Amino acid sequence: MRFRSEWTPRSLTLSKLQEIEQAICAIEALLSDGASEAADEQIGVLNETYGRNEEADLFQNYEDSMSRTELALRLSQPEPRPSQHVTRAELIELVRRIQDPDYAISALVAPLVVNDIEQSESAQSEVSSADQAAFLQEYYLDLLTVNVSLPGISDLIFWDDLEAEDIVDRALAYQPIILPPT
Repeated sequence: MRFRSEWTPRSLTLSKLQEIEQAICAIEALLSDGASEAADEQIGVLNETYGRNEEADLFQNYEDSMSRTELALRLSQPEPRPSQHVTRAELIELVRRIQDPDYAISALVAPLVVNDIEQSESAQSEVSSADQAAFLQEYYLDLLTVNVSLPGISDLIFWDDLEAEDIVDRALAYQPIILPPT
């Protein structure tokens, strides 16, 4: 199946990823020192550069749910937007990539992170597959969430033992209840 190009995460260089990680460290330091205005400025620069809409609490609370590298990968991608004329087959492919992050990695057309600098053998030259898999799972879940109206679709993926086709069929069958104005 041909996958939408706008749904493919942007590749970035290892040096750019490291630059984002350094910015995260700087923001963390500013927040821990109580310099929230300076931290907000730095966050604004990251948001502007990468098309994000993040707030300071993310930088204070991410460590329980993701690594710094995973956060940097997240920040390197623009906020997901709803797409026009999404097909059932495309949604099924999104769900498959969420359910099987190793498949999502293998389905990438280009590597997520490209090594662009000479590094010593002791330096980390690649992003771990665990960080890539976790990032891609969240990335595709965010895309799915903005392209279906079913609230809590992640519950169907992570808590129910359903095939991708069943999950998408339930999402497509969902009709929100519209209450009349009071």
